[in-house]
Amino acid sequence: MKEPALDHLKRRFLPLFHWSLRERKRAAKETYAFLRRRLAQTEGTLPHFIIIGAQKAGTSSFHAYLSRHPSVQRALRKEIHYFDLSYSRGEAWYRAHFPSAEELASANSISGEASPYYMAHPHALTRITTDLPDVKLIALLRNPVERTISHYFHEKRHGTEPLSLIDAVMAEGRLTDDEWKRMSSDPSYNSTWQRRYSYIFRSNYIDQLRQILPLRAENRLLLLKAEDLFDDPGETMARSYEFLGLDPSTKHKRYPALNKGKTSKVSDRDRAILAELLQPSVAELERETGIGWNLND
Repeated sequence: MKEPALDHLKRRFLPLFHWSLRERKRAAKETYAFLRRRLAQTEGTLPHFIIIGAQKAGTSSFHAYLSRHPSVQRALRKEIHYFDLSYSRGEAWYRAHFPSAEELASANSISGEASPYYMAHPHALTRITTDLPDVKLIALLRNPVERTISHYFHEKRHGTEPLSLIDAVMAEGRLTDDEWKRMSSDPSYNSTWQRRYSYIFRSNYIDQLRQILPLRAENRLLLLKAEDLFDDPGETMARSYEFLGLDPSTKHKRYPALNKGKTSKVSDRDRAILAELLQPSVAELERETGIGWNLND
């Protein structure tokens, strides 16, 4: 299915108008720093950790809290999107986003990134585990009904979703199934539709994580519930610091929630439909990992 040209342009460029002046300045600063590193041929190190998802599960807040640890140096940007959207740019391009090994060694620190689409991309996790055999991975998992609703309203705010919540969910397969097949067979192909409209797919955590679950036994994969981060950020961050080999006693006075999107009220009927669609994957995730939610609350 091909998208009409005008609709494609609207979907592609309309989100840019939602950027604040602060976001535009930050993007310009990141671009300048990146180009300066490339021109100086400064080789950055590869990341020690990657936050792989999930989208709308608190990754912005989590990344900000983690970056405040004195032994963590930020990459040039939170979301580098190398292993999903920019893999063809090569490792040198990826390295240029991180501090050099000398910078990290002198400060006895580590660095990493957070690209929430990695978890839901058909090739990203394989690329990560192949190219970075020692990297530590962190996934935040939010109640999938709430994640789906938040994802839907994210697209509504950006003017890219004209349908009602349930109509959008029911249209998901028609819009994304063929795109997923093409992405799976052609590693160079990236689909805006699959990334944008995969509401239920991106809430089906077990299918996304299945291939890397064995890394838990090697202490290379940490699964966190977003609700734990929201309810007790200090304790959740202490667990994360310890997982990364950092001083877990580091505390902060405040843990502000970042990138919180506004949602409208969703009816009990619509919630029940989402819960029914997502319950099988939630039950399987709980059997495999011990992480679960009561979707009927």
